[in-house]
Amino acid sequence: MNVYGLLGNKISYSLSPSMHNAAFEKLKLDAEYRIFDVDPKKIDEFLNCLLRSDISGLNVTVPYKIKAFEFVKKYGSVDKEAAMLGAINTIVIDNKTLSGHNTDVYGFMKSVETDLGFNPRMKNIFVIGAGGAGSAIAVKIARAAEKIFIYDTDQDKMKTFSANFLRHYGKDKLVQVSANDLKSAVGACHLLINATPYGRHEGEMVIDPSFLHKNLSVYDLIYNPEKTPLIKEAEKLGLPAANGLGMLLYQGAKSFELWTKKKAPIAVMKESLVKALKNP
Repeated sequence: MNVYGLLGNKISYSLSPSMHNAAFEKLKLDAEYRIFDVDPKKIDEFLNCLLRSDISGLNVTVPYKIKAFEFVKKYGSVDKEAAMLGAINTIVIDNKTLSGHNTDVYGFMKSVETDLGFNPRMKNIFVIGAGGAGSAIAVKIARAAEKIFIYDTDQDKMKTFSANFLRHYGKDKLVQVSANDLKSAVGACHLLINATPYGRHEGEMVIDPSFLHKNLSVYDLIYNPEKTPLIKEAEKLGLPAANGLGMLLYQGAKSFELWTKKKAPIAVMKESLVKALKNP
């Protein structure tokens, strides 16, 4: 049996196992998708033992996307897009060799187009969260966007993101936002993206709801719960809003294809996600 899974910390809420195991069953593959919830103190040990394990592939989520990128880059290879983005979310293990990929950005762009109906061309995009997912999305969407506005309370993440971003784009493309400038920055943007884990629980708002405006679309990478406080506030104002379920689906399908070399049964995967979300 081939073993795949999701590597992260405090990720018991993830719907990825239901999606991938449904796909394995549909294609009659002898495979299983598991959760690898690893304590930060043990992540180095986990990664160092990866090639000696029975694992054939991994998805990687918070807080290990950048650490996994650095590990795979050192001991294996990362594709060109992942190298540009500075983060991976998918590891393929084949014949004791590691390769890293970023399917998050594919999943995000597909979902923004399909679920939100948003075209980023020549638009201002505000990304909250300069970690692995936020950084990768910002670098990818910047190709089409007018400007990228980025905010994170972690200044180290901001510095790392900025250094990577400026290797690919000019300074005039990036606006690093301070806490005091949040309102004016959001006001200048057409799309607001929450790329942090914060905002999952009732009353948790990543941004003051009064900053939302009529020309804004909202995308929250969180998909569980289905409607986060941010999305609820956006819907109150009649703004286009979408959660990260579509991103999860499309990035998962791309990861599945990298692992198995087979076309992902997207309809089956989507059905399993919707069912799992409604029946936790």
